[in-house]
Amino acid sequence: MKNLPPKHIVFLHIPKAGGTTLRDVLQRQYSQEEIFEVGEDINGDIKRFRATPAKLLYRKRLLIGHMSHGLGRFFPGTTICLTMLRHPVARVYSEYRFLSSNQFHPLYPIVAPLNYHQYLEVDPTRQAGNGQTRLLSGSTYGDQTGVPGIEPLHQAHLTRALDHLKRHYPIVGLLEWFDESLMLWCGQFNWRYPLYEKKNITKRASRPLDDSEIEHTLEKNQFDVALYKQAVIQFEENLKKQPQSFQRKLTAFKLLNKSYQKTKLYGRAVKQKMMAS
Repeated sequence: MKNLPPKHIVFLHIPKAGGTTLRDVLQRQYSQEEIFEVGEDINGDIKRFRATPAKLLYRKRLLIGHMSHGLGRFFPGTTICLTMLRHPVARVYSEYRFLSSNQFHPLYPIVAPLNYHQYLEVDPTRQAGNGQTRLLSGSTYGDQTGVPGIEPLHQAHLTRALDHLKRHYPIVGLLEWFDESLMLWCGQFNWRYPLYEKKNITKRASRPLDDSEIEHTLEKNQFDVALYKQAVIQFEENLKKQPQSFQRKLTAFKLLNKSYQKTKLYGRAVKQKMMAS
């Protein structure tokens, strides 16, 4: 018997953890009428969501966006939370490269002059130091549930984040196992094949971090390291529970998605040639 989907799903989009690609996948699983998206106006959209009457929220299947844990309680009925985490060193470095190379981002003038060590210390997004713990702990700005807070983080934040991970994110995803995460979710929610192309890829070339940069990142992200370790444990436990057919389905999906990506790439190349001719 297949798992029945919950009435509502909350997808907490962790910055630089594959969330933009996942948004595209999720938006093809549900109709626009079933989705409430927290977009560029994060604070405004969250405020509008919280003010939406319950009878209208009842029709929504998916809440998605950059936010702190906690908005699910405004949904009437059953809710399950999803998110995708990433190893803290890779995630923070990716965010730095993105912000320091994207001239259209409002933080570009602040981040571009900084080297990586300086970025870790300045932390203009409040995401360079334990950003995943901040969001999963439900840290909020004042009493505005869902709006990420800016307060210094303490052990209590990690304790809450771990508790939320266990109780509300039973099928947590990991960017390092992206396809496996998608297939676990497909099995849980009876989704169509989640074919995808990678979105919002950081354009600035990556270089290996040196030992001091890695150590500095780990020092600033001790809570996120602990949170990620627990997420890996949950993820591996979920994989162990899958039937033998899961691996066959995963292999088939990877092959199909590779063909899908090639087709999309070819289509864009043909379109560019036609426009240039």
